[in-house]
Amino acid sequence: MIMTPQHHAPSANLRPRSLTLSAGLLSLTLAAFAPQAAAQDGTVVVASAFDIETFDPSREWSGTSLMVFHMVYDTLTAYSADGSQLVPLLAESWTASNNNATFTFNLDADAVFSDGSPVEAKDVIFSLERAKNVGIAGFLYEDIEEMTEVSLTTVEITLSESNSEFPALLASSISAILNSDVAMEQGATTDPATDEGESWLIANSAGSGPFVLESYDPGNAIILARNESFWRDKPAFGRFVMQNVQDPASQALLLETGGADIALGLDGASAGTITTDGVRIERAPSADAIYLVLGPGTEEAAGQLSPHVRQAIVHAIDFQGLIDDLAE
Repeated sequence: MIMTPQHHAPSANLRPRSLTLSAGLLSLTLAAFAPQAAAQDGTVVVASAFDIETFDPSREWSGTSLMVFHMVYDTLTAYSADGSQLVPLLAESWTASNNNATFTFNLDADAVFSDGSPVEAKDVIFSLERAKNVGIAGFLYEDIEEMTEVSLTTVEITLSESNSEFPALLASSISAILNSDVAMEQGATTDPATDEGESWLIANSAGSGPFVLESYDPGNAIILARNESFWRDKPAFGRFVMQNVQDPASQALLLETGGADIALGLDGASAGTITTDGVRIERAPSADAIYLVLGPGTEEAAGQLSPHVRQAIVHAIDFQGLIDDLAE
């Protein structure tokens, strides 16, 4: 598709402590591709519904941001194209202690940021400290006890407790590695009381991914340009434009009229209206989840959600019917 095989991020299972019942369904995403999914001028236009409030990777965590941020920022680890295996990215290798509480990551010596400067251990430490202290999902990093720059290309991370899945967390876009020198020059810090980097990161980028941020118009469009200093195989097209199109029917119309090369998140009805020859429609599992959460421990529900009531609610849900509706 339009991303390198490494550009996959793991989903995190977030469960409030009061949750006692959760019924989850994986949804399906329909994507449609026009023939020759890259225009002659080297621009790919994607129609997709998104709601990204900021382009600061530490402060944004949404479905679209997971895709777009991985095009601009690299992470230490990544997932294979089919999502089944954790593979190296910025870290060409890593080792774990016997108790899975200390991890040593060896950076790829060829890795460089978009300004040509090398990706170093100090950048990893700064980025993860910022993700922990400033980021929207800082709780995911709360077990990080110490990070040590062993050498320019080696960083050691010690956790407060064993966690064999820690390298997988580092494949998520919220673990994006920023050019610390550039970010700090623009006001970014690892202290929420002093960090002012977001205002600069909304309009600029400081990553090592295949693209750089050209412009970001909140609620309207995101435009990326090819990173000419990219340290791996360069993208086949020069620009990536994601237009914010909330209505699936409008996405389908843009695809048919040539206004978009790719439409993401079409529903079954809209996909069924596409009759243009050569348009390819693909169905794939989505990371989205539809879930029911009951909190019997909350003050509002006190005495009302007994185990028998909760069990009755579960039996009343037509799970197969929901699955069938999503699959249409």
